[in-house]
Amino acid sequence: MRRRLKRTVVLAADLAVALRAESELHAPCETGGILMGIVHSGIIEITHLIDAGPKAERASHRFTPDGPWQREQVADAYERSLRRLAYLGDWHSHPLGGRPSDLDRSTAARIAAAPAARCPQPLFLIVTCERGSWDLKAYEYRKRRFRHVAVAGG
Repeated sequence: MRRRLKRTVVLAADLAVALRAESELHAPCETGGILMGIVHSGIIEITHLIDAGPKAERASHRFTPDGPWQREQVADAYERSLRRLAYLGDWHSHPLGGRPSDLDRSTAARIAAAPAARCPQPLFLIVTCERGSWDLKAYEYRKRRFRHVAVAGG
């Protein structure tokens, strides 16, 4: 029987600060964006963040990114990395706290099923505010459900 390698999300302190600051800036509305980086030996390393974009729409329990702008940013980051970066998934804020929502689950399922995303197990990083403090919680969408993943360096 093959054992599944335990996965961990790693990101630099400056990226964690940027996620918290962006979430705080738009609170009490949700915001979010795209995670890019590399995966190696069970480590999901987030190296680049792409925000929601200039035409994003934000509300208290959802946000709609500026998709065309984000696609340009992803393509640019991919080319600048000499095609080493991968799309890892999405990040978004939950200013009122909480776990992944039904909308998060349907979004993850759509990403996992999209051949163009090349991301069958998307990562969802939720920046959640609980008791006045912003925390980073990571979930990987596998086998039609979210599984918690430890975050290091955040």
